[in-house]
Amino acid sequence: MSRILYFDINGTIVLGDSNTPKPKLAHGGLEAALKSAGVDQVVCVSSIAVFILQAVELGRERDPIGALFKACSGTFLDVDWFREHVIIPEKPSPRVACIDETQDWWYMDDAAEYYCGQAKRYDLYNAWEGSRILVPSPLSDGSEALKWIQNIAPAAKD
Repeated sequence: MSRILYFDINGTIVLGDSNTPKPKLAHGGLEAALKSAGVDQVVCVSSIAVFILQAVELGRERDPIGALFKACSGTFLDVDWFREHVIIPEKPSPRVACIDETQDWWYMDDAAEYYCGQAKRYDLYNAWEGSRILVPSPLSDGSEALKWIQNIAPAAKD
């Protein structure tokens, strides 16, 4: 079973709608936490992913994963690891429709409740908000995301 993290960018790993990474996630902080938690795959469901895919369709972008790496504003540093583990789904919208519930899934998005509602998946939100679903404050320093990711790490075997 794969451990998959679905994530948003604006308000989740960067401050609001800026390009400024949340301080605790900056300088590769997010990447380090994900590696430590044993995340196998990272799926970007952000609106930014939609824009990147549109740019690809229009012939304006040839490296969608590279563009996404830049949009993550330094929360990831190892571009090779990023290319190996991060994907943009073919249809990142509606966000929650991408979640594969047969896997060990996790979802962090400052607007998770809105997107669960948009996909008519309030059941998912109500069942998992606070555990499998993290709803960070858009203006937080990112510490709640680091703590949450640390808590999803598999228990060490004795």
